[in-house]
Amino acid sequence: MHPQPVTWREVAIGETAIIVSHCEPVAIVRRLRHADLLVSWPDLDVGLRSPTATVLRAPTGAWVLYRPMESEDPATPPGEPAAIHVAWDGTLTRFVALQASHLLGATRHGLWLSTLPSPHPRDLSAWSSTDELVVLGPDSVQRRVSSDRRAAFAVDDGERPMLLLYAAAPEPVRTWGGTSFAHELLQVALPADDVPRTTGDGAQPFSEDELRDVIDVIGVRDVDNEPNDPGLRWNRVEITEADCESAVAAVRSEFAHLANYWRGEDGRTSPLSHGLSDPSVDVEGTWPFTRVEVSFRHPHYVQGRLRRTIRVFDDAGRVSPALYASIHLMEDLSTGRLPSPELAHDGVLDI
Repeated sequence: MHPQPVTWREVAIGETAIIVSHCEPVAIVRRLRHADLLVSWPDLDVGLRSPTATVLRAPTGAWVLYRPMESEDPATPPGEPAAIHVAWDGTLTRFVALQASHLLGATRHGLWLSTLPSPHPRDLSAWSSTDELVVLGPDSVQRRVSSDRRAAFAVDDGERPMLLLYAAAPEPVRTWGGTSFAHELLQVALPADDVPRTTGDGAQPFSEDELRDVIDVIGVRDVDNEPNDPGLRWNRVEITEADCESAVAAVRSEFAHLANYWRGEDGRTSPLSHGLSDPSVDVEGTWPFTRVEVSFRHPHYVQGRLRRTIRVFDDAGRVSPALYASIHLMEDLSTGRLPSPELAHDGVLDI
């Protein structure tokens, strides 16, 4: 099986562009009248679970926050939140084993994280509680900030760094699709040169329009002309055979009952999606390219079988949880988002 393709995001800092891979540990720094700089962090410890990557822009450079993919299987090996900062001159700063990973944003001071997840919308007391924040600085220093309100965002448009706080619990708004929640935000101006120990005093109302304007300025964009793949990849991890077997079993279990997925009040069962029949779940390949192949008959392609292939591990050998993979398959079948039967090969249409 071929390695997964490299995708890129671009952070613009003045005349410098920092082009960051979304899946591999590499960035390219492009400066006018200078040769490109290649920056890489293949040995960054993100644990044994495949991470998600979030790229953010700050006046100092680009941040990448790595967080473990979600899993409901207690046997899934743990992941380790980590972050890196790439400065406009190519200087790399890294943080591992983060105790806080709830992202707020990035300013000139660093990457802002909260130690607490967002409360349930109806938990009024939690929304009025204090918040403990961690700021990862491009100077390799972690700083702590106490807020007398729950923090929402940290933003910096290059002229004014600010912390946005929730004014109170969100207000429910009834819509045709059910109920959504509207937040009222407060703005706290941050000092330009240092991180305060506490924040919240002097907070002023901050509108949704103002927030949209700031996001437009600080946004990270897709790369129009992707660079050539530099071929830099994550280092392979060391994983036990027991963890490998558990990961394969977890993916197989997602598709264990496709033919009788739903059960009615009368006890009758029905398949995951109308028309699905004769399912088969097979394991192919060796670590780290092990894959689970799910095939079945379906009216979309009556001449043969539909097949969905799930990678169990990423290219570095870390476990890639297949959370909700069966539901995603059901949605594709139900909405008809399927390739043309003309693309089938040897009686199998890959979907």
